[in-house]
Amino acid sequence: MTPPSLQDSNTPSQEFESLLTEIRSGWSQFKSLQSEHTQLAQQMTSVRRLMASRHSSPTIRPVGKVSDDCARHLAATFIAHCEKSGKLEALCSVPSQREALVGVARDTLNLTTRVALTTSDIPLPVEYSGELRELISDFGVVRRHMHPYPIGMGTARPARMGTRPAFGSVAMSGAFVEKSPTLGFASLESHKIGGIVRLPREIDEQSIVSMGHFLARYGAVEFARAEDQWGFLADGTAGFETVKGIVQIARDNAKTLVLAATKVKPSDATLADFRNLRAKVNKAALNGRLSAYYLDST
Repeated sequence: MTPPSLQDSNTPSQEFESLLTEIRSGWSQFKSLQSEHTQLAQQMTSVRRLMASRHSSPTIRPVGKVSDDCARHLAATFIAHCEKSGKLEALCSVPSQREALVGVARDTLNLTTRVALTTSDIPLPVEYSGELRELISDFGVVRRHMHPYPIGMGTARPARMGTRPAFGSVAMSGAFVEKSPTLGFASLESHKIGGIVRLPREIDEQSIVSMGHFLARYGAVEFARAEDQWGFLADGTAGFETVKGIVQIARDNAKTLVLAATKVKPSDATLADFRNLRAKVNKAALNGRLSAYYLDST
């Protein structure tokens, strides 16, 4: 037998060097992975900060519409409630489309489970509820021009000016009598109005934003119509929960102008009639920059 030569065999020193090279190579790969993980973590942090700043920044709302984010949230809330009520088939008949709608709604509302929803699960964010109120102002007169007064309880009685103090000339060395205004108190109560908006049946995940815009716009138009009806035409009956609007309050205070019995068309009103009507308006209202005339088509 021929003994192995030194060139054919691996010495312990060569095996150690080979093992050390493999360790160094593995360590380099580990350091590379660690560096990539650090960079990825930094990128995720930057993305989170960007998303947080995007949600906290004011949303630009187009005139006559809500923002796309608000529309998506409204539609997702609607879909979630349809799923909760077991009525999702009434919204979409295709099973795959229903699953897609539910997936989009959960992603939008950050719902990760199939637990039953409650009224506190998906509240409307503050900035979105503000968009809806502003959208109502785009269509309605009452909300746009009447001064809103916040009510912190069921009924509020804010003070309002009665007889104003008469300011006038006083002699330089003369005394003047104290002049105090009289105050009255208004009565403001909380009332709630609402309704139902119907949607077409075949909806897919591509139209969720359009569905939200439809819900917001349709609802805003109807809310504006109801608020204008109450603000102008409420007559104090049970149908309006004893609330009186501008027209009825003017009638109660004899601030109306009635045309002759034969004058029954809008074209019968003359310029003199409008001048006589102006004389019935309080001067405090005429002096205000926000004063306006509203004329119904009838």
